[in-house]
Amino acid sequence: MSASANTPAIRFDSVSKAFGSKKILSEVSFEIARGEIVFVLGKSGMGKSVTLKHIIGVMKPDAGRVFVEGKDLSTLDSRGLSGVRRRCGMVFQQPALLDSLTVYENVAFGLKSPEFRTARAASGQKELTENEIQTRVVEVLELVKLDSSILNLNPPQISYGMQKRVSLARTLAPGPSHLLFDEPTTGLDPITTQAVNKLIRELSDKLKVTSVVVSHDMACALQIADRVLVLDQARILVWGTIPEIRQSKEPLIQDFLSEALEFESQSGQEVHR
Repeated sequence: MSASANTPAIRFDSVSKAFGSKKILSEVSFEIARGEIVFVLGKSGMGKSVTLKHIIGVMKPDAGRVFVEGKDLSTLDSRGLSGVRRRCGMVFQQPALLDSLTVYENVAFGLKSPEFRTARAASGQKELTENEIQTRVVEVLELVKLDSSILNLNPPQISYGMQKRVSLARTLAPGPSHLLFDEPTTGLDPITTQAVNKLIRELSDKLKVTSVVVSHDMACALQIADRVLVLDQARILVWGTIPEIRQSKEPLIQDFLSEALEFESQSGQEVHR
């Protein structure tokens, strides 16, 4: 996709979505700059995951438009949407690894897919050799703080926290420009949660990717987010930087902040920025 450096990575323009009589998003508008880490917070059922699904085009708005790198998704055919999805790496709540495949095979999966090969051919690039794939797999495992000693293991043979990292490595392998995280720390202990948050921040800084993190955890947002978008009752309740979020007088934000402070006192982790 060709877009100027000033073009927002992601933009919602008056997006509305309803399921039956229930409004999920109502004229929601925001822009995410390239390289930003944005947390999308809210209670269950407030449209957080629906927002992610709109970004990758698997869900279409009832009204309004969604742009990725300046491209209006509503104008794209299936081939165009496939191109958007290749640039948006999705990290799911569960690792979703294939237990019958080794760690190596899981991480290499996207690099061997027909879609990836077709995209490379379309851009004039040669098909990756097996050696190049091996090199890339080891490279992305190192990015998520794992080494080659686990390459021949199957997912059930490694810890759940390591499986989450392998899942992230698999997403990173094709080289996406944007990472979309759906509740990445759900079910993790506090230490592993801290490690995952640190990884998201490090990957953003090192790879210059745009990260959108759907979460209910204000403590995580306070640690690593550049900005926070809070959805409530189908609309944007607050959209701002960490200092702006901390100064908000909205009762829901105050509730989220009090939970974050409680986490800090119990874990000894500093959540203020």
